[in-house]
Amino acid sequence: IVDGMPTDAIAYELGYASPSSFARFFKKKTGMTATEFFMRYNQDYL
Repeated sequence: IVDGMPTDAIAYELGYASPSSFARFFKKKTGMTATEFFMRYNQDYL
């Protein structure tokens, strides 16, 4: 996840047809939303 980059932009950069497709895949694989993941693993939020 890139700081300041909207999740929908990340989804399209990765080739997903829609942001919701990316969101479902991300949550299934990580157990958290992209925002939750960013907040947990970004140094600024530790």
